[in-house]
Amino acid sequence: GRVEAGVYALAADSLPPLKGSGRKRDSLPAAADGGPLLVLVHGTFVDTASTFGKLWAQHPEVVGRLFGHYGGRVYALDHPTMAASPIANALTLVRALPPGAKLHLLTHSRGGLVAEVLARSCGGTLSADDLAPFAGKAYAQQRQELKELVAEAQAKRIQVERMLRVACPA
Repeated sequence: GRVEAGVYALAADSLPPLKGSGRKRDSLPAAADGGPLLVLVHGTFVDTASTFGKLWAQHPEVVGRLFGHYGGRVYALDHPTMAASPIANALTLVRALPPGAKLHLLTHSRGGLVAEVLARSCGGTLSADDLAPFAGKAYAQQRQELKELVAEAQAKRIQVERMLRVACPA
């Protein structure tokens, strides 16, 4: 209940809770210079503000440099962590991205799983081996989400160029 699933534009001056903030974006603009987008992805039972808030509060100069380096293209994926799979979370992000987006991902905990499935989906087609862990009726939804994720990420030519995973359970 702390999050409303979606991609949010962040500001360099503060990082308040994103739900109801008016910063949610259905689609992100393409980078005019072709540069990458930085996307923060939080972990289980938390939201972006509680995960990354101390970075804003204790290191505003670092945040300012990040916003400068990325030309203000700094976003967060706020996502449910128990009601949706990491695959579904990655699909939420892909659907908001512009075609040809280049991503740099900063993740914590379960957010690293979201980034991992996204990076793998951008990298190639699904094989029988990729789908094997999702065999059976119990995983039908995850199989479908994975197929959609791969199809949409590749149709948009999304590239994960860099990924930093902190405390990822992988």
